[in-house]
Amino acid sequence: MQNFSIVRTGAAIPMIVTDGTFRITLKTNRLKRGRTAAGCRLFGTAIAMLMESFRVSAEGERLMRRLLVVLGLLAVGLVFEAPAMGDNIKLSCPACSAGSTSLLSSAPDAPISFSFIDTSSGTVTGSGFIAILVPTGSAAPTLTGGTLTQTVSFTSGNLGTLLGQNLNNYNLSNFQMASAQVGVNASGYTVYVFSLGTVTLGPNSTGVTGLVANGVAAGGVIVGFLDASNGNTYQTPLSASITAVPEPASLTLLGAGLLVFGLLGRRRFLSN
Repeated sequence: MQNFSIVRTGAAIPMIVTDGTFRITLKTNRLKRGRTAAGCRLFGTAIAMLMESFRVSAEGERLMRRLLVVLGLLAVGLVFEAPAMGDNIKLSCPACSAGSTSLLSSAPDAPISFSFIDTSSGTVTGSGFIAILVPTGSAAPTLTGGTLTQTVSFTSGNLGTLLGQNLNNYNLSNFQMASAQVGVNASGYTVYVFSLGTVTLGPNSTGVTGLVANGVAAGGVIVGFLDASNGNTYQTPLSASITAVPEPASLTLLGAGLLVFGLLGRRRFLSN
């Protein structure tokens, strides 16, 4: 039997063959998790099964080499086909605090100052966008540093599909979770998309600075994404996006309401 291995590395060598050992080397810079990694494991399993099916012979070895070349090229294509939805792309908001789903703005009705950055040691260039989602019926926000290019209603499905972008995990339910963490139950959103023009993010937590969102309603969520010149689309995960907090009075009313419901439930339980 011939030995083989699939190796994840930064080297740009698609395949080498040495001393009778088959070795497939993939360049996995900004490798997308999930589909690409699973695809590589599938290729590895397929190669292992094929290796077991051939005995060491001149004909079998020639055929095996051809199959490995084909599978190696397909594997490389799989790695570079999928957009890298970089976890390194973030909204940086020093005044914000950590929430259960996203960052939380520092104060209600106050301007939200933030930057759009890449925390990796590399850079990525392309068309940058900031999307501000506010609960349906809220006033329109503005963004210093961006130009409003699109306004759409978001009531179901995935934001990426709505905007014609390849965005993962931007489902309506995920944004509703981000709003719910500050006590806002949003049935839908109005999405305001602002263009930043051509920008370069990175390296080492640098990028677009001086962005200021004004008039973001309580429960509104701010995210960023980049259509890169390399053909990929990068986005901020919700954990590195920003949710606007409500007025303290609203939080007090919410707490009072929960307390009333709790007391009523306890009274009903004791009466039974």
